[in-house]
Amino acid sequence: MSTDQDPTSSDTTGGDSALQVKRANGVFVILTHEDELQKARETVRQIEDRFNRDRNYPWIVLTPLPLTTRSRNLISQLTKGTTTFGTIPHEQWRLPKWIEAAMVRNGDYAKMRLGMNKTSLLERHRWRYMSGFLAQHKLLDQYEFFWRVDPGVCILCDVEEDPMLMLKSSGQKFAWSLLSTVNEASVPGALSLIERFKSTHPELIPDSRDEAFLVREAGDAFTACTYGVETSIARVNFFRSPAYQAYFEYVDRQGPIYYHKWSDAAVTTIGLGLLAPRSDTLFLEHLGWSYGSIAYCPDRCPCNPQINNMALHLSCTPFWTELAESPELKRRLECNADGKCIMYVSKPNLTTVPDPK
Repeated sequence: MSTDQDPTSSDTTGGDSALQVKRANGVFVILTHEDELQKARETVRQIEDRFNRDRNYPWIVLTPLPLTTRSRNLISQLTKGTTTFGTIPHEQWRLPKWIEAAMVRNGDYAKMRLGMNKTSLLERHRWRYMSGFLAQHKLLDQYEFFWRVDPGVCILCDVEEDPMLMLKSSGQKFAWSLLSTVNEASVPGALSLIERFKSTHPELIPDSRDEAFLVREAGDAFTACTYGVETSIARVNFFRSPAYQAYFEYVDRQGPIYYHKWSDAAVTTIGLGLLAPRSDTLFLEHLGWSYGSIAYCPDRCPCNPQINNMALHLSCTPFWTELAESPELKRRLECNADGKCIMYVSKPNLTTVPDPK
């Protein structure tokens, strides 16, 4: 069933079934457009088959422009629950007036000369929207949690535990299952922005934050770890909070999304690191998924280990999980000229070796 109105929420599903499945006040959210409709449909089908077939969480489908009636039907017929379609406000899907288009073009040209991948303006609109405006959409007003999935996400095995119920019971703010290393060149100026924001808004920075995850032990660089946001679960009220909104507005005004191609993963990760303790993020160790060239494959999933970021030393997850137990843990990321990176983990008085996990 599809609708233009907000879907009705409930705590249980399967009205005519003898089995009542408990669920949180949550919703799936996917952002798509006509050109990637098939990818979106495949992802919705995956989620329904792997997780939502007995829970019937509703869906919100957001688009920059309204989908055709046929396209809406092609998506809504894949779900047993309610599917609601909404559009993105025009001012949130355009080059901000304070961003200089000529500087964006010049920056793109310089990066291409260095061999870095070209990124479209539309992709940067998506990064900006997903990291700053997604949780603000009025269709999320009635929900406590949202599970973001991007078109092209593939769930690698059945999801038995409900991540939104896990967030509800734990009181945490954000749940993830893939934490990747990135080339520091893809997040230029990160440390400088972190320090400037802290100086500008000291009242927003909690004492309980964990900067060991954001900033290297020497305090001289960003750790180059980012959450895999392409499938992630969050509390709506955290991303609507005055603190996060102040942080996003600061980033937005500085312009790194357009000038330096900061992804939504980088913006979201830094925001969480600045405004919440690491204990407020939940590692979903059994949620296996892939998206393009990145993947997380837990032991319970029948995945090809060669595609697993953990096996390829491209994961920051060991650093995240061991940091609390080993405060002296040190980490170094080495990237070669073609952008391939390896994470090294070491402890005092031990030889530094590639992380075996």
